[in-house]
Amino acid sequence: MAEKQLSFFDYVKEAFFWKTRVPLLGYLPFNIYGLIGIGVLSLMHPGFLLLGAAIEAGYLIFVPGDKRFQKVIQGRQLLDIQETWKKKRDNILTKLDLNSQTRYQILNEMCLSLIKSGDANNLSTGLHEYGLNQLLWTFLQLLGSREKVAWMLRTTSVDSIQKEIRDLEAKLATEQPGTPLHASHTSTLEISRKRLDNIERAKVDLEILEAELVRIEQRFALFREESALATSSQAFSARLDGVMQSLQETSSWLDNHKELLSDSVDTIPSEIFTLHDQPVKE
Repeated sequence: MAEKQLSFFDYVKEAFFWKTRVPLLGYLPFNIYGLIGIGVLSLMHPGFLLLGAAIEAGYLIFVPGDKRFQKVIQGRQLLDIQETWKKKRDNILTKLDLNSQTRYQILNEMCLSLIKSGDANNLSTGLHEYGLNQLLWTFLQLLGSREKVAWMLRTTSVDSIQKEIRDLEAKLATEQPGTPLHASHTSTLEISRKRLDNIERAKVDLEILEAELVRIEQRFALFREESALATSSQAFSARLDGVMQSLQETSSWLDNHKELLSDSVDTIPSEIFTLHDQPVKE
């Protein structure tokens, strides 16, 4: 979910329903209460209605146009987007086994270390941080796809399917072709063979996914080593090129292996730069 470009009407709507925190009472919509109060007063004298309309019009013109108010609304929107992506991240993490969670944590710490290293030397850029976060996010989604394939292999018995195939072949050898029973067993045999083919394909898919996961891990290890060896602007520029190159390679890999992924791998919005700072939910 990318950040929505807010219009003046969006700011007007936020100002209209704005709630102010009051100790012991929580957040109260004073503008709504004010309109209700004006409505009650106008029953006593119509002049209050005109006065209230003028005050409300001024409020809905000046407050939404205030730069500080707009910054607050933009900040709230960004927090909502970040919360959505954190929930997506945690939803994937909670479904991973302990080994996969550990792999993610290690890469997560590397990502944070690389970004802090750039900040400490006044070299970090938004592009650098975005590239690292995108690689980390893709890595997590690939772990999720790998877990689903691995789960299918763990819960499916090859020996059991092979035995079913042998039993069905033996039955078909003694049955009269063209009978309903023969047709039913033939259909079941085709299904069992397809299941066996799916298992073999899943094994290959698992190896391909693992190879890409290892490539991303090695990339991060290389970034970390380069960061420790050189901190000049030229070295940082080279590392930034490496991050973007790795991102392009990963994007190309995803395009070429869409059939391996249980879910579509999405791209994290460029304004989200703080996912790696959040604790992982076990």
